[in-house]
Amino acid sequence: MSTLAHPLPDASRAPDFARALAYLGLLPFVLPTATLLLGPAGWHAAALDALRAYGAVILSFLGAVHWGLGLREPALAQRWHVFGWGVLPALTGWIALLLPVGGGLTLLIGGYVLQYGADRHATLLDALPLWYERLRLRLSVVMLGCLVLARVAP
Repeated sequence: MSTLAHPLPDASRAPDFARALAYLGLLPFVLPTATLLLGPAGWHAAALDALRAYGAVILSFLGAVHWGLGLREPALAQRWHVFGWGVLPALTGWIALLLPVGGGLTLLIGGYVLQYGADRHATLLDALPLWYERLRLRLSVVMLGCLVLARVAP
């Protein structure tokens, strides 16, 4: 690991500010999903657009974490898949926005499942801290739940 890494007192617990910001970042998943389930039908198209757009943006953001690992860790920079995974989620999100709504949501669901797998793999390699992977698991459950509910909503 880099000399810039500062160990936390509990490596499995996310810093409070990171946890708070991560949970705040769930609002653009939860609010459009709630609108789809509870709001007037006239708002559904806008809610789906908002959910897919934010889903694509966040998937891209999560992939960029792996690009950052390649920049930060010299040993990882030699592995093409680290940089490749940094780009693949952004492309996946972009394609999800071009597809019809149902197909786009399905692609985002698959993208988030694969992204969690990539994050878990990076944690096992000690490239990401344990707290990040644990936080990502909790966030992924909510994000995937929202995307699945939106996918099956009438």
